Amino acid sequence: MIEDSIKAVREAEAKADAMIADAAREAEAMRREADRAADAARDRAEDEAQQLNESVMSEARQQGEAKLREAQQAAALEAQKVKEASRARQDEAVDAVIAALI
Repeated sequence: MIEDSIKAVREAEAKADAMIADAAREAEAMRREADRAADAARDRAEDEAQQLNESVMSEARQQGEAKLREAQQAAALEAQKVKEASRARQDEAVDAVIAALI
């Protein structure tokens, strides 16, 4: 009877040890899977951030180019106005010199 009890305790201990080993293996497998999932999520987040960055940079570049074109057009228009004003003054100066000579 004592031998049966000792045998039952040993069997229970062996089963408990096996259960602990199984649980440790499952925990390690879960940890590896969680690491893989975290790596995949990080990679996706990095890819999305890179795409967003490229999109923002492209939009900023397009806006900058549009503002540059607008500034160039405004500068050309202002230069044209200055030329026209200069021509008018030049014509007035020529008329004044001719009038003075006559």
